[in-house]
Amino acid sequence: MPEARPTPPPEPAEVAAPEAPAAPPTAQTLAAVEVARDERRHELEAELQAVAHTEPRDREWAGQTETLVTHAFDGPRFAGSRLTRVDCRTRMCVLEVEHDEAEARAELLSSLLMVKGLQGQAVMRPSDAGGRLTSRVYLSRAGEPLPMTLRQ
Repeated sequence: MPEARPTPPPEPAEVAAPEAPAAPPTAQTLAAVEVARDERRHELEAELQAVAHTEPRDREWAGQTETLVTHAFDGPRFAGSRLTRVDCRTRMCVLEVEHDEAEARAELLSSLLMVKGLQGQAVMRPSDAGGRLTSRVYLSRAGEPLPMTLRQ
């Protein structure tokens, strides 16, 4: 009879060395990321502006929507904000709004999306030009996406 050999003990599992925490980003890296973000924002705004200036006008939808938006700004929901311009086309409207204070600007999009009859997408570009708090809002027609290039 062959002699039984003891089974060797299992090898201890390899323990991975803890990874060193990633070094915090440098000021140069943060600045590059911010520049890339600004470039992307400008690219998207240019695309939205191009559509706003070249899209034909659907008289029925545009007129009704401009009236709806104008009347909405007369109500208490938009206190502290004034509609200075609204221009609707076929699939999109551009709104220019001035604000008395930052809180009114912060509430603008949520207030717009609560207006009965406005059901599209909205993008807001805030600005503080000349000491005035303003916003430009791009608002799409219900069921229409805003014309923005997807990142590849």
